[in-house]
Amino acid sequence: MHDDETEYLFSEEQMASRFQDLGEIVQNFVDEYESETEAPLTVDWSRLYVVVVSAYDDVARFKAYHLEDPRADLSDAIKRSAFLVKWIIREKPLYSGEDGNPFGPPVLANEALAIRVALSNLTVYCGRDLDLTEEKIWDFVYDFKYRDLPSDALISIFQMFVEIAENEYPINIA
Repeated sequence: MHDDETEYLFSEEQMASRFQDLGEIVQNFVDEYESETEAPLTVDWSRLYVVVVSAYDDVARFKAYHLEDPRADLSDAIKRSAFLVKWIIREKPLYSGEDGNPFGPPVLANEALAIRVALSNLTVYCGRDLDLTEEKIWDFVYDFKYRDLPSDALISIFQMFVEIAENEYPINIA
């Protein structure tokens, strides 16, 4: 670890930019979700801001502990995706209707949002569309809801997605 971990935290301007970027993805998700399901969703923007700050704090800690030059070296979209998934699932920034209950119907909206955010980040990172099958997306949604997938596991999974997208298959098939 480096002497002053806090010097690697992101500035307020960077956080605002990342919040705006994530906000656009979330709003597009909500619009699509509502048109497909006719179930109203509400975004708790303060919870979404906590998602951004917490995820990028995790990124800053990762950089401070694991990168040779944390100020110069960038963390990649794989780690950002994993940390965003972690915090979206924890904070649950989406809820149904006006009741403010993130556990009421539709209970899987936050988990579906998490995989959407991860795939959006990874798609930009590799420059190729990462389209999972509908069945695989719902497998992830189920896993996010009912299983414990730590950030390290998500990093490994997302790394394989990128390797496959870049035709660097991580599995030798005989």
